[in-house]
Amino acid sequence: SFVIGGLMLDLFVVPLLLWRRTRPFAFAASVVFNLINAVLFDIGIFPWLMLGALLIFFPPDFPKRFARAFMSTEESFADAEPSQTSVKTIAESSSCPSLFTSQKLVIGLLAAYLAVQLFFPLRHYLYPGNVSWTEEGHNFAWHMKLRTKGGEAVFSVTHPPSGQTWTIKPDDYLASHQVVKMITKPDLVLQFSHHLAEEKRREGYDNVEVRARVMVSLNGRQRQLLIDPNVDLAKEHVSLLPASWIVPLTTPLGTRDTGSVVSEETMP
Repeated sequence: SFVIGGLMLDLFVVPLLLWRRTRPFAFAASVVFNLINAVLFDIGIFPWLMLGALLIFFPPDFPKRFARAFMSTEESFADAEPSQTSVKTIAESSSCPSLFTSQKLVIGLLAAYLAVQLFFPLRHYLYPGNVSWTEEGHNFAWHMKLRTKGGEAVFSVTHPPSGQTWTIKPDDYLASHQVVKMITKPDLVLQFSHHLAEEKRREGYDNVEVRARVMVSLNGRQRQLLIDPNVDLAKEHVSLLPASWIVPLTTPLGTRDTGSVVSEETMP
């Protein structure tokens, strides 16, 4: 019933907010829904942003009318009246021939904006593999609550000229919640690898190599390698092209993973 209730709210909350008679009830339901999300799920600023966005469904003078409920009868707002000059300027500009051109420009910009909003979330189809595994094109793709990922990672930093090797655990550098996020996202693994390489360079070890053994489970699958452990990540860079150092997902749904480090990804 909780899931069905959330689905019904998502489907009908906008029409109910647009209708004046149902707006207060839809507003109250939206507030409760987003507060529950903020308490139950680790989705950052999203619930609070949605709460703030609810105000766009109210009349423009709603903040003033709301504030007057807490003001005394002697207090009032100092509304600035438009001057005669500004009114005349607006009237003249409305009959200007360039107004039509401006309207076409606005329509063109609006169409471009809508096209980006429509096609940008679909860009993950341009990448091979499961987007929930590779993370390529996952941001802003609206794949909410579709995956649970967990795993563990160990990094190896090698300095070939001296033959020294350091085995590094992320827990020694990052907070627990950062480790949980980093080990399941290839781009963050790469970023952390570059951080380790830069740290060793500051210590006087140039041309170090960084490799990672990252074992990850997706949606309960048995863990498998996420990153190719033979690739020197210090020489790899973030690109719009598919990353060759990400190991394709091969483990099928079946054997449940029993790892202790879990990351439930909820945001797009």
